[in-house]
Amino acid sequence: MTKGEREIATNLMHCIPINWCDPLLTGDDAVLSKHVGKYNCQDIERLLTAVRKRMEEQLGI
Repeated sequence: MTKGEREIATNLMHCIPINWCDPLLTGDDAVLSKHVGKYNCQDIERLLTAVRKRMEEQLGI
């Protein structure tokens, strides 16, 4: 992976939320409705962390 590719990949990795402090997951603009589904906050955080880890391993960063 070139330095430029690594930079792009790293920037993309930072686009993935890993906790509920991210505006995509909390607040008025959250992508998950507060009224739909029965999500456990810890379940969602574990899922997002696992996706991020998988991407890091796959990309070698």
